[in-house]
Amino acid sequence: QTNHTRKELLFLMFLKINLRSPSSLHKIFYSLFFLLQK
Repeated sequence: QTNHTRKELLFLMFLKINLRSPSSLHKIFYSLFFLLQK
């Protein structure tokens, strides 16, 4: 369950970065997040 909460925190951070960053950075962070979830 610790891993699950960590994923939730990463997702929240990703959402904040998504709102603040331009689309190019958004794509990079999205790919990184996708790799982390695998």
